[in-house]
Amino acid sequence: GLLALALSAAGLATGVGKPTRVLFVGNSYTYVHDLPHQFQNVAESLGSDVEVANSTIGGCTLYAQQAEFDNATAALLGQVWDYIVVQDYSLLPAVRKAREVYLEPAVRGFISRKGQAKVVLYLTWGYHSGLDSSCPSSDNAECFPLGTLENLTDPNCNASNAFHDSIGTFECMGYAVARGYFAANGVGADLVAPCGLAWQVVRGT
Repeated sequence: GLLALALSAAGLATGVGKPTRVLFVGNSYTYVHDLPHQFQNVAESLGSDVEVANSTIGGCTLYAQQAEFDNATAALLGQVWDYIVVQDYSLLPAVRKAREVYLEPAVRGFISRKGQAKVVLYLTWGYHSGLDSSCPSSDNAECFPLGTLENLTDPNCNASNAFHDSIGTFECMGYAVARGYFAANGVGADLVAPCGLAWQVVRGT
């Protein structure tokens, strides 16, 4: 997944003497193992001069990290970027209603503040063995002001196995998340970095 993301920007120079500036906004899928600086190292090993920064909150939605809700994001969006890489809560893109109330409005929000930058959706991957419970979690309550993922499943996951059955394996969850990100791309993002799908290929599924 890292390589897929790195190759999406490698070699895209911004002009003589100007590094490519990349902002990452997300949660633990972005900050664990310091993805921004790993990306920078890979890109520079391929000959690109890159600067990175990030705004991350563990277990959070992209919606709650928009500039109007998060001071760190607001300050960073006041700078000039070439790419803004955004990533949402792990399971959220797989829940249709959650995409509608959280992901798609958040993507529109970042698009409205991107300036010259391209907005890139960082498509993540499924859990190692898929969802092992009936309902999706919502780890950080402050990051889900419009309702939990559990309450946004339709039919409700407490009354039906339909949601669990759709993401009960690594493969199924991965494809459900991918479908969600590609659907959200329809609101006007510039690129999708299909890191989760690349990881499925690496795992041989």
